[in-house]
Amino acid sequence: MRDYYILPFLGGIGWLEAMNCLRFIALLGLGLSTFAFADDCDHDRNEGKAGIVTIYDADSGPANGWSHIVAHPEQFPLTARETELYAVDESSLVLDEECEERQVFRTILVRKMSNWGQQHANGIEPVFLDNPLRIGDMQWVTLWIKIHTEDSTIPDEEQLASHYGPYLAEEEISGLDKGVACLSLTFLGEGYNDQKSESLTATRYLEFDAETDFDSWIELTISLNEFDIGYEKNYRTRAIERSEAMEGSIVGFRINPETTGGIVARNYLDDTWDDSVPELYKEISISLSRIEVLVTSGKE
Repeated sequence: MRDYYILPFLGGIGWLEAMNCLRFIALLGLGLSTFAFADDCDHDRNEGKAGIVTIYDADSGPANGWSHIVAHPEQFPLTARETELYAVDESSLVLDEECEERQVFRTILVRKMSNWGQQHANGIEPVFLDNPLRIGDMQWVTLWIKIHTEDSTIPDEEQLASHYGPYLAEEEISGLDKGVACLSLTFLGEGYNDQKSESLTATRYLEFDAETDFDSWIELTISLNEFDIGYEKNYRTRAIERSEAMEGSIVGFRINPETTGGIVARNYLDDTWDDSVPELYKEISISLSRIEVLVTSGKE
């Protein structure tokens, strides 16, 4: 098993209020989070340990989430695979031989890269509305995931330059995406589905290298101190310090595919945008086995 350490999140790109994906850095001593290649999905060892709360386990059934692609396939004509592979429902449950033949949740997550309408074409979103977690009690989150080369379609830098060259400057294309897999992990506060009111969020963006990080189970542990805390309204986030949100209740956890800049091409074009700019998708094939949170007793 190899260990990597995750650098703390370094911020966004100014007025766009976007977050950037960060690469896992093999550098000791930079925080409390770890990224380890696992021989299997040996998460049973944590069962019964004090403070461990399982917020999703594929052995118990499908994860919540959505798929605009399955609901309206005609609106997503550029997907690379059969429509059913983008489902986020019971059909996404499969057996994985490398995971002790456990049932895992597998789908292809899609991020639109040009226009912002339904830019997250699907997403994984386990919820625990009846058992909310106080954010001040949450110490870290651990996920057992695998990103697959098979079924992933990620435009590289050359393809991005060719596609967006007529519309964006070179520095804008590099600010949009670097041609690698990127996921956002977001804890969701009460009322998160109502964009007319502020709701608490805690988000961490992560970047994965196809040559070193794909096709193996990863046990990924991230300290809550490395999440960016804020209040979201109308899809824009107002950043706050974690100390301002200690009493906030968390009721869900979302996994989305992202551009490495956290934006779409339309963010750059704004008033000059029109539908002549062709769409482009980033497709990330992912398996998920379990998500756990360590909570403390007592308050910070």
